[in-house]
Amino acid sequence: MRYVFIAIIIVVALVVGLLAYTHYITPHKVTTTVTKTTTVTSTITETTKTSTTTTTATTTTTTTKPGMCTIYVIYVDPSQLSRVKEFTKKFTQELTRFGLNCSNYYFLHTSKFEVKALPAYPSLLIKGKLPSSLYNAFIKLGNYWLLKPPIFKYVSMNYGINIKMRFTYKSEVVVVNGSFPSSRIELKMPRNKLVELLSWTSSTNVTKIELVGQDKISTQLPYYPIILFKVGNVNITEYTPLLKPVSNGRYYTYDIRWFNEVLIPILSSYEGKEILLETHIKPDLRGPSIGSKEAPIKVLIFEDVYCPFCARFYANVMPNLTVNFIKKGIIEFIMKDFIVHRASVPIHEALVCYYERYGNGTKYYMTMSKLYELYMKKGQVTLSDVSDILGLNASKLRTLCDASKVLKEEAELASKYGVLGTPTFVIWNNDMGKGLILVGYAGYREFVSLINEVLGINP
Repeated sequence: MRYVFIAIIIVVALVVGLLAYTHYITPHKVTTTVTKTTTVTSTITETTKTSTTTTTATTTTTTTKPGMCTIYVIYVDPSQLSRVKEFTKKFTQELTRFGLNCSNYYFLHTSKFEVKALPAYPSLLIKGKLPSSLYNAFIKLGNYWLLKPPIFKYVSMNYGINIKMRFTYKSEVVVVNGSFPSSRIELKMPRNKLVELLSWTSSTNVTKIELVGQDKISTQLPYYPIILFKVGNVNITEYTPLLKPVSNGRYYTYDIRWFNEVLIPILSSYEGKEILLETHIKPDLRGPSIGSKEAPIKVLIFEDVYCPFCARFYANVMPNLTVNFIKKGIIEFIMKDFIVHRASVPIHEALVCYYERYGNGTKYYMTMSKLYELYMKKGQVTLSDVSDILGLNASKLRTLCDASKVLKEEAELASKYGVLGTPTFVIWNNDMGKGLILVGYAGYREFVSLINEVLGINP
């Protein structure tokens, strides 16, 4: 099994950078497995106006100064109050890292609080001036800042505090299956655990789960299997950073990066097999490649020259793949840049401009292969290494084109497939118009089985 289930929930926020904006989640490198990918995270920022406010709780009035705040915890179930208070105490301590001194906090039943339509209970709200570094973790509700429910739940889990949440908005879930064996799911996860997981990550009360084939949904979807939430007349993306609208707003689904890096491994641990995402998004087939342009299978690798698992793939898999598939016209192997390590940027820029100038895909591949060999021996590679391999001045090569434009375009392509780390592969059947997304290193036999699957060859 490629994935390690225990680590998944612990790093749930970090894998896509959607929750990495809070310092109380320790930033660290996340891998799809312990040993098969090198991962990069990004931070998504929002702009939200802040203001100094006056705090009122029953008969107590507090004037909020910069750096001062008051916390309100709104609950419906008194039996959870002791756990909620434990959570609030720890969370208040964490807020001091941001210069927030929330010396006052109140625990109110929902019937005693002025805002009646909170998305979840218990809820934590702050009244005061919020630092911009916390904007993504909260949503503005009148004079208050509401901690988004999935973050509330995640942080409580991180504290080891079991708080059961109730959600105001109901949703019905449709799981649309993939068509390849590796992209099909049976939903073997116990129903109560699945409902709980889908509920807190979506900030909704999931009342129904239905598993259907692609023929039951008329809209073209970004990937399969896919989990669709039908919520009703509420924009649920305001309350969870993990969902995005699809199908003209009729449904919501998970951000592909979070889904592929977090939820798919959890589901895989129950299915007894590795689930891969199926994509119908045609890739950009331009760029350096080896193999026939007429090959029915296109294998795209998103790579970084400082990626040890890419180096292993080139050393252990590519020799046999070249002989048995590429030279026989079955596969075109297309190389795409995905920068994980800053130190690799100048090298990739030089190689981009080399290909832009000379268009030699075979030489490009051989250069990457040799650079990976050097990286595994020395632990680093330099522009001088590129110069020696190509017989050209790599520093001057970087001036021959706008490499940053190409790197940006390839990063945008990668985002469509939920790429967070290297290597990531798209194994694409050009005739069928669909393929599989493989995250991380795979050995030769495993890779061949996926090629045969995408070719439509039964094992």
